[in-house]
Amino acid sequence: MTGKEPLIDTDEHNGYRWCIFDVANELLKWPENKDALTRVEEHLRRHIARHER
Repeated sequence: MTGKEPLIDTDEHNGYRWCIFDVANELLKWPENKDALTRVEEHLRRHIARHER
């Protein structure tokens, strides 16, 4: 993180917030977004596990 706030397109988004995966998943509405978040979480967990060895 650079310490800067992310820029969002206010025509497409109401806002943003940083949260853990479980909370983020609850906030998402569309199944495609939930699936994408799940895939990102799985990828990050594999990446972290690989580098903790």
